Amino acid sequence: MDLQNAALFRLIFENALNGIVLIDEKLVCLDVNPALCLMLGRSRSTVLGVSCHALICPADTPALDIAARQLWEKGAWPGELRMPASDGSARTVEWKISTQENDTIAAVVLTDITTRCGY
Repeated sequence: MDLQNAALFRLIFENALNGIVLIDEKLVCLDVNPALCLMLGRSRSTVLGVSCHALICPADTPALDIAARQLWEKGAWPGELRMPASDGSARTVEWKISTQENDTIAAVVLTDITTRCGY
């Protein structure tokens, strides 16, 4: 990625209204944007280096495992997982995970749909 594209990516990443996290093939968080930190009420430093499994409600672990398999087999996974926020509430979050062919990094775009779901 050249410098101009890297700067544009960083601008979009930092200012997006949706949460965005970059993950590796083991679902470890490599980078996270301010919108996700705000959604979960967590600092960036408490999310970086953490597995996505630690960011979701334990009951959704099997769904995340399925998502990971589908991501690396098909290049994408859309679905909903519950994520605990720092205030003790659980957020229902739409996950859209995608990667490019033969890439070991995936982008996850997260949208809080709790109010839309009515719970």
